[in-house]
Amino acid sequence: MRYRVLICLALLSSCEEPEVMNSGYVVGKQFVPAHTKHRLIGKTHYTSHIPDKWFIYVADSTKIERFQVTEKRFLKLKEGQYLKKVYNK
Repeated sequence: MRYRVLICLALLSSCEEPEVMNSGYVVGKQFVPAHTKHRLIGKTHYTSHIPDKWFIYVADSTKIERFQVTEKRFLKLKEGQYLKKVYNK
């Protein structure tokens, strides 16, 4: 029983909440197109497909942070636009 409680506590403590920024202005946008990544592990060659990613840069009075967003939200947002709350995916 004691081990189950310890395992549950370890699992709960390893969970992290998404990063939240209360408000800020969009100061930049970045699109990373889909590509493939080639790796050689031992003597075996592996190819991985990396999907498209969309990022926005949001600045408040103290810092600039990068957030990954969906394509729809990326296209909707404009640089200089004020955001009330931003969640990292």
